[in-house]
Amino acid sequence: MELIKVSVDNLRNLANVVEQIGSEGISKRMVALGGSTIGENVRHILEYYLCLLDFMDTGVINYGDRKRDGDLEIDHAFISDTVNFIIDNLKEIESSHNLALRADFSLDSTDAMTLKTNVYRELGYCYDHAVHHMTLLRLAIANKFKDVKLPETFGKDVSTLQYLNKLRCV
Repeated sequence: MELIKVSVDNLRNLANVVEQIGSEGISKRMVALGGSTIGENVRHILEYYLCLLDFMDTGVINYGDRKRDGDLEIDHAFISDTVNFIIDNLKEIESSHNLALRADFSLDSTDAMTLKTNVYRELGYCYDHAVHHMTLLRLAIANKFKDVKLPETFGKDVSTLQYLNKLRCV
């Protein structure tokens, strides 16, 4: 399935870039990231995939209740292992089944709601969420780490890549 393939490719690109930067580099606070670190953004990306994988079998997913693992912010080897774990599990998804998404959009945590969704819809969300953060990372990395080789697709959605390909063909 293409959704799994683009997710896997995206995660591999992320792990490759993190490897180039190293643990010290991903731990540095950056103005271009609003004072956060590359590692904090990477942790956030990976935790959404992990949350989907963790809750997929229960039938109810809640990104707000995801585990937050600080080692995913500072340890590039652990990030690589986690990406490989996610990829291995994504490749095992053979079909989509219905899920319930539990979410609370109120600041005082009093207005939780449950929405109907499914595995593929949530995988698409995780992919889009990752691309969004990787776009921010692309700008910060290009500014601060000039020697890092960013893949052309890093932080670009499939629809953007399709559009750019059409422009090249004209």
